[in-house]
Amino acid sequence: MLARLSEAPNRELRMAELAGALVNSKSGLTYQIGQMEKVGLVRRRSCPSDDRAVFAVLTDEGMALLERAAPDHVGLVRELFFDALTSDQVRALADGLGEVTRRMAAGPGETRASADGAAYSDAGVGAEAAAGLGA
Repeated sequence: MLARLSEAPNRELRMAELAGALVNSKSGLTYQIGQMEKVGLVRRRSCPSDDRAVFAVLTDEGMALLERAAPDHVGLVRELFFDALTSDQVRALADGLGEVTRRMAAGPGETRASADGAAYSDAGVGAEAAAGLGA
C-alpha cells in the first residue's frame, strides 16, 4: 500500500481505486489504512467534489519508512525468492500470477480453458491438481 501510494500523484489515491489496484476488498483496505493511520504512516482526506469519496494519503513519515525499508526488502525478496528460480520458472510464475490477478479482479465464477481446450471450474482445478499430486 505504501509503495502504491508513493507512486501516485501527490502520494494519494481514492480508497476504492487503491483497493482495486491491490485486489483487496474495500472493508479490508479500510481496516489496513486505519491501522497505518494510527501510527502516522497514512492519513485519510475527503474529496471536496464527491462527498462519498475518501482518499488515502501517504504521510511524510510513511514515505520515510518506505524509503528506509525498500532497499533491504527488495534485496531480501530477490535473494530468497527470485534467485532460487530459473528464468523459465520466473516467466511461468508471472504468467500464473497474472491469471490469478485477472480472475480475482473479475470475481467468482470465471473459468479458464486449458491448453487442450477443456475448461476448468473453480472446484475442478483443485480436485484435478490434488489428483495429479497423488493426494
